[in-house]
Amino acid sequence: MALGQTRSRAVTQFLRNVIRLLRNPDLKKEYNQVLNEYVQLKHIVPVPSPYPDNDSRHSYLPHHAAIKPERSTTKIRVVFNTSSDTSNGQSLAGPVLQSDLTTLLLKWRLFRYVFNEDIEKIYRQILVHSDHTLFQRVLFRNTQVRPFMISS
Repeated sequence: MALGQTRSRAVTQFLRNVIRLLRNPDLKKEYNQVLNEYVQLKHIVPVPSPYPDNDSRHSYLPHHAAIKPERSTTKIRVVFNTSSDTSNGQSLAGPVLQSDLTTLLLKWRLFRYVFNEDIEKIYRQILVHSDHTLFQRVLFRNTQVRPFMISS
């Protein structure tokens, strides 16, 4: 079964995000810095030109800014929406694998010691096989709007 078209939904989300960030130049600058960091770290890489826009094998992930103004360091992060439906109702997201937070916290009471860690950039450090990067394209504008893909 084909995944369906994803580019039009990703473009719509991209433009909504651009309009939202244009209202606040500081947040726009910070959002672009975050995505430029992805490029510098090679967590996303440019798609080689020419790139077909209508190829149904390619999947574009909508993304937007998640803003937390109360944070003192990074007030903004990029959220990639893998659960966004494609043109035929499919999505890249699978089943929810993490436990309910309440259940998890109650289970912690059973143990004498509990380890908790905030692993920075963990999901961007998972190796994606090069055959699968065509399913993880994102639209980003540093100088022009062009597709990038999650690095393999």
